[in-house]
Amino acid sequence: MLAARNVLLLLVAGSFLVSLVLALPQDKDVAINNPCFFNEQCENLVFQTECRDDVCACRFERTPVFQTDGTVQCIAKNNSNSEPYTDPAMLCVLAGMCLMFIIICVVLRLFSK
Repeated sequence: MLAARNVLLLLVAGSFLVSLVLALPQDKDVAINNPCFFNEQCENLVFQTECRDDVCACRFERTPVFQTDGTVQCIAKNNSNSEPYTDPAMLCVLAGMCLMFIIICVVLRLFSK
């Protein structure tokens, strides 16, 4: 009698847990510029999107472009009027390496005799 009661309690508890799991809200796909909670909600529609400040937005400083068929693509804008940047520290390192190469060649030449 006690074993049957325990089995019955386990069945009731199991069915209660199953009903709770089925009642959880499902993650819906979210479009760009719509409110979201998780990155996965945004990535389901457009892969290069993320949930930033509770709104779906393009990643990597890309801009959303809406197509005529209703799809959205995240495209990187090219700033063609910006000049290429050369780091002065990189130039100093290259100059130092050239100077070291010349010094090593001179020292090897002196001690080769």
